[in-house]
Amino acid sequence: MKPSPQQDRFWQWFLNHGDRLRAAIYGKDVRARDAALEELRRASEETEQPVLLEIGPSTPEIPHALIVSADGNPERTDAVKDFAASAPFLPGWKVLAFRPRMPVGESIEIGIEDERIGFDDIWFHVEPDDNGLNLSLYVRGLTPDNERMRGLGASILAQHAVGERDVLTLLSGLNILPLPPDPAAEGLHPFGDLAGAFDHERENKYPPPGSLPLEEVDEWQNLSGNMEEYPVLVLLNTGLQPFAGHPDYDHSLTVTIVFNEADENGLPASDEEYQEVGQLEDRFSEALQEGQQSLLVVSFMTQGRREMLFYTSDADAALEQVEAIRTEVQSHSIDVEVERDSYWGRYRTFCNPEEGAEEEE
Repeated sequence: MKPSPQQDRFWQWFLNHGDRLRAAIYGKDVRARDAALEELRRASEETEQPVLLEIGPSTPEIPHALIVSADGNPERTDAVKDFAASAPFLPGWKVLAFRPRMPVGESIEIGIEDERIGFDDIWFHVEPDDNGLNLSLYVRGLTPDNERMRGLGASILAQHAVGERDVLTLLSGLNILPLPPDPAAEGLHPFGDLAGAFDHERENKYPPPGSLPLEEVDEWQNLSGNMEEYPVLVLLNTGLQPFAGHPDYDHSLTVTIVFNEADENGLPASDEEYQEVGQLEDRFSEALQEGQQSLLVVSFMTQGRREMLFYTSDADAALEQVEAIRTEVQSHSIDVEVERDSYWGRYRTFCNPEEGAEEEE
């Protein structure tokens, strides 16, 4: 997707000043460091994007890193992805969407008030649920008197170990519990295995495109209602609910076919019109869903149009396919729109219309 003018200005500025800022931030002059951090903060604000920018420390794999963070706020997830994706080639730099994982090979402690907690103090259990992965942390020495501070320390360490991206896009629940006397006998795992466990459960719950067991979840539901006082007829793919929020399908793509003839209710005025629009829908559906590149989640008719809502793992390729079909179709006007939607908000609105109505209010 094309960067905004504000993003273009920022990247040009960072290309000219990034090396200087990094040298100041990791230098010995405290005043120069503070001034560089403030300069980066101001430049970030001028992009008008709700993201936090950080210049990361050097590693053997990434000598110079600019981290685009949501600062733990799920509502900023799409903005982080879009901002990082807008970056041009920056010689010597790598732009990272979200704070990366922290290695857990050696014990690290975190202190909060009078409490100190390290990797050896935490065991865990992780399992999938309807909305992602549910994580339970079992903390040594946890009591009613200290659970707030020790629980906070354990959750911070877990977020660093798993990485900001997985915390925001996969974690559905976090529970803090006392560590039992024999955690291994209770089926718990040591903290050092947490990142690997997340990767394993992620792949099980959200198989990569091309591997989703769609033949096992082929369920559709007919719905009807009103949209802006017009009747709406909906065909909802309820079988995809277990995959809602799939991290690889984080763009929604809407294909709209405008009716040539609509009746007073905004529906096709003739059987011929209905059949022609249905054939076009089949054509788009077959092309976009090939190889599970995109997934059709909702199709509905209202106000003189049929809309098909897909979630796609490759927005650019999907747009090319839509454009190729659109150039061949002379019978109807066709529009297309793509936007980032990591949490499948539009699909969830159809699945839970009452919750969607409350959110709109």
